[in-house]
Amino acid sequence: MVNKFHNYFRRLCAFLIGIVYVLSGTFKLMDPMGTSIIVSEYWNFFHLGFMRWSSYPLGLVLALAETGLGLALVTGLWRRIVAYATFAFQGFFTLISIILLIWNPVMDCGCFGEVIHLTHLQTFFKNIVLVALALAAFLPMRDFGEAKARKYVSFGIGAVSSLLLLIYAMIFLPFKDHTDFTPGAEIMAARSEAEDNAIQASFVYEKDGVEKVFTLDEDLPDTTWHFVRTETVGTLEKSADLTIRDLRSGEYVDSIAAQGNVLVVSYFRGKKDPSEKAHRLLWDAESLGYTPICLTVAGDHADDEFCYGSDRRTLLALNRSNGGVTLIQDGLVVRKWPRTRMPSAEDLALIAAGEPLETLADTQSHANTLQQSYLLYLFTVLLLL
Repeated sequence: MVNKFHNYFRRLCAFLIGIVYVLSGTFKLMDPMGTSIIVSEYWNFFHLGFMRWSSYPLGLVLALAETGLGLALVTGLWRRIVAYATFAFQGFFTLISIILLIWNPVMDCGCFGEVIHLTHLQTFFKNIVLVALALAAFLPMRDFGEAKARKYVSFGIGAVSSLLLLIYAMIFLPFKDHTDFTPGAEIMAARSEAEDNAIQASFVYEKDGVEKVFTLDEDLPDTTWHFVRTETVGTLEKSADLTIRDLRSGEYVDSIAAQGNVLVVSYFRGKKDPSEKAHRLLWDAESLGYTPICLTVAGDHADDEFCYGSDRRTLLALNRSNGGVTLIQDGLVVRKWPRTRMPSAEDLALIAAGEPLETLADTQSHANTLQQSYLLYLFTVLLLL
């Protein structure tokens, strides 16, 4: 009887690790571009910038591997092989978390993609808990038992679903946007002076292992102090800084996206100016009273009437699709479309005639439903089949 309950306990520990891995991998699969940014930050942190070309494919491989391992842990398949793989994965993740904790770089661990952000200390404790669960689940390396035959079906459906999720996210957009420019975020150029004054900014500096907070109302410390981070208190958490540079004058004109209906087509790679399809969309938008903008990282298309410049990181956050469309109404990010599913002139006319908050509510409701429905479906398959 004791041995029976011990086996149940071991399976429970493996199951809990599997849940974490499935969630972590799935959130990364939902946003492959965001995953590639995380990998790129790691390359930069380890001074391996020449490897940035591999960020996208490597991010996809790691996300698929993590999800697959999580599915195997939850379903209880191939238990001995999965035990070794779990120790390898968790050992690697724990080592990385220790390095991040010691050096404390200004970056996110990316454990759960853009969905859940953890501090380096939280990441370390999370990995310590998972290591403890792995030790309880797999030691001693014997008497693992066998999974039920139907669990192979559960694993197969989960694996195919994860692959289809990745393909969907690569072709279209993530189910739900978790970037700074998520629908509902306010463009900072649209903020009133009163709102800006309501935001309190403080600066954290470190010296001899001691951190101290300084504000704008007092003198900042001398060079013997090292800057750590900026902290803000107020409504800035839902604001996003959209940098727009006029390619003709070289001046920054961020305010053009702060008023009225603004339609932005953004290119962060490959395209240096709008495609023919994008041009037609921008012309249609202009005829309907929108402010049409094409944002690109290229700086040699000043002759294009719609083209403005911005930095690549901003464009990646604004829309994950290269050539994707973003709608901003009265300084509020309202809706996004991928390059493969641009809005029609009829769609733009209906949106212009409606209320921005109504469009925003529909967008957020649809995004929440998609993400929650997929996770519910996936765990229903794994647990009930």
